[in-house]
Amino acid sequence: MDQHRFIFKLSAICAVGGGVWVLSHNFAATLASLVCMVAITTAMSWRRNLKAAEALQAAESRFRATFEQAAVGIAHLAPHGEILRANQKACDLLGYARDELIGRSYRALSHPDDAGLDDGLMTAFAQGKVDQGTSERRFLRRDGSMVWLSATTSAVRAPDGTLIYLIVVAVDVSARRSVEERLRISDDRFRLAMTGANEGIWDADMAGGELYVSPSWSRMLGRDEGQARFGMADWTALVVPEDHGRVQACFAPVLRGETSRFGIDVRMRHTDGSVIDTLVRGFAVTDAAGKVVRLVGTQSDVTRLKQNERRLELAATVFSSAQEGLVITEMDGTISTVNPAFSRMTGYGEEEVRGRSITVLRSFRHDAAIHRQIWQSLRHAGHWQGEIWFRRKTGDVNPALVSVRAVEDRSGTRVSYVTTFTDISSLKQSESRLHHIAHHDPLTDLPNRLMLMSLLAHALLRGRDRHRVAVLFVNIDRFKTVNDSLGHAAGDEALVSAAARFQSV
Repeated sequence: MDQHRFIFKLSAICAVGGGVWVLSHNFAATLASLVCMVAITTAMSWRRNLKAAEALQAAESRFRATFEQAAVGIAHLAPHGEILRANQKACDLLGYARDELIGRSYRALSHPDDAGLDDGLMTAFAQGKVDQGTSERRFLRRDGSMVWLSATTSAVRAPDGTLIYLIVVAVDVSARRSVEERLRISDDRFRLAMTGANEGIWDADMAGGELYVSPSWSRMLGRDEGQARFGMADWTALVVPEDHGRVQACFAPVLRGETSRFGIDVRMRHTDGSVIDTLVRGFAVTDAAGKVVRLVGTQSDVTRLKQNERRLELAATVFSSAQEGLVITEMDGTISTVNPAFSRMTGYGEEEVRGRSITVLRSFRHDAAIHRQIWQSLRHAGHWQGEIWFRRKTGDVNPALVSVRAVEDRSGTRVSYVTTFTDISSLKQSESRLHHIAHHDPLTDLPNRLMLMSLLAHALLRGRDRHRVAVLFVNIDRFKTVNDSLGHAAGDEALVSAAARFQSV
């Protein structure tokens, strides 16, 4: 056999796997070599398998560590939604122990209002249409509280595409959702407040020269609500020419950086041609160098307010310039305010009578019945008019024509009284003088025939009630002789002298 040569191919231990041809002259040696080679090959294969097993075990350890120690919730779901595995973070997010969570359907953990949100996505996973999807939804924790989770779901498939399980990575976004909800509520409140207050919001880009406005701003001026961007020159063109100087004077110190906040009344032209009064308020936004880059603010329609202000100013002018004394009192008679004419008539300044009762003017020349009549008339009819005597600060008593009227609010409730005083002292004096002239002789100042007839009629009426009536006739002897011989002047002197004697009795 030694003399024979054996040729065979050795490929078991060739590093490149292609094999080499070996020429041997000794079969036994060759066989021994083959056994040795097989042993070496087996040892090397076992070593490779051991290293692979160790690498797999290390990879599994790393995966398990990552799975368990991840800062996000991780769970594996069966194709129908049952939880196969879950890490501790997922358990913490939902408030369940691990053994309580395994086997549960994720749908059973969903908030009732969100239970069907992912049905379409799960169907797409099962049909192989998608391999990944993200959603945000509410889940119920074990204690019944709600948690918002943002979940990214990925499909794990077999080589033939069959869905094996789903990997879900969940993050608690409750805090962000809470902030978003508060911002939404705040934005809704702000929007409703701006709508109700006729407030238009604007934002001026100083570098670009553009003005961004809210729909309420456009609506206020009759412009297209869908157009939110204007040139700043367009805004200036809406200002009435008479207000251009005031507008420039208002914005100049803001643009120079001397102040950051501003406010100004501006009249602007509506698209229908009318002029509306507006109130512009805002503040400046600066860059790091202090340069103004934006102006942000509001603009409100104050036309009705300005109209009311003008009416109030007119009413105040009328109130202060009226010649009659005016007093405004509360329902209990407490004085709220008086006009200058009242102070001139009574001698009381406004500060002296404000907060005091209207009875400070009582003269005590009227009995209680007249005061009851006044208040009864006010309670039933809401007004009263008549003559009364009032007491001045000096103590003097003067007559006045007084008119009192109740003031009602929009609901019809009486809230105050307005009293008008007209001092009629001069009128009363004139009336007294006229009465005296009509009933007395201009020469002797004695009662004349008209007075005599009036007094006589009164006396006769009293006589009907068994009152005595006496009539005295007095004659001046030889008066005609004096009048004819000495003249009418002497006669008049005689009459005056006689009248003086009568009046002295």
